[in-house]
Amino acid sequence: IDYQNQLNSEQLDIVLNGSGCCLVVAGPGSGKTRTLVYRVARLLETGSNPSSILLLTFTNKAAKEMKNRINKLVGEKSGAITASTFHSFANTLLRRHYDMVGLKRNFTILDEQDSTSLLKSVVVSEHDQVKKGVLHSIKHIISLSRLKMVPLEDLFSEPDFFPLRSQADEIRSIAERYSKLKRSSNSIDFDDLLVLLYRLLKDNPKIRDFYQQHFQHILVDEFQDTDKLQSEIISLLHIDGAGLMVVGDDSQSIYSFRGAEIKNILEFREKYNAKTLFLVKNYRSTSKIVSLI
Repeated sequence: IDYQNQLNSEQLDIVLNGSGCCLVVAGPGSGKTRTLVYRVARLLETGSNPSSILLLTFTNKAAKEMKNRINKLVGEKSGAITASTFHSFANTLLRRHYDMVGLKRNFTILDEQDSTSLLKSVVVSEHDQVKKGVLHSIKHIISLSRLKMVPLEDLFSEPDFFPLRSQADEIRSIAERYSKLKRSSNSIDFDDLLVLLYRLLKDNPKIRDFYQQHFQHILVDEFQDTDKLQSEIISLLHIDGAGLMVVGDDSQSIYSFRGAEIKNILEFREKYNAKTLFLVKNYRSTSKIVSLI
């Protein structure tokens, strides 16, 4: 691969020198996807086992696009790369180790509509005292509690959930009943995928050690959008000093409402003793827009 003629100087530096533990701060339109693709290609070209590479992003479309672009660069040997969303990756591991987290074979994943309907059935049948019209807020606070890894009590003081504070006991009961109903039907929701993957890795040292050794190179896109739970999963998969590269931009974090924590990227360098590399040239916007930014 002719890296010199296909990448700019910033991208080239990351692709060739992104070993160890790296934080890549990438501004808008700076070619971060291209850089990640070429970094993976470089790993393969220099002898890394394709199956040792884990590439995590936030949409199936993005994962598929990167896998296709890598394939165009290096051919069939890219086939064994794991390019996935966090949730899809969690599903893969839980299908292998379902019994270690209390699931049965062929467990069902509830989509948003099904999980909302199940939660609503709990509210309607057992908690008539809960005010109407707050189902979405109840679902949201239960989800945030899990993704942020904090007790429900810690969230009732936040502005969005302050009106629910008088119903704290009922909401705790709803959350417990909702969890029991899922388990009794051998089903999980999207949050459970991450919660159970975290539990699988944390509580089972042999399984954790296996995946730490297996995935020698972990690359995470849009790291500014990760929540506490996703950040902890990365920590469990990563061996200190191994090839962890995260890419993101703290100025583009817009998903705090669904649990994203900007401190994941702000504290990454200190947490992992990582080097920081930059992509700052904007190739997407016109000069007038760039000057305005």
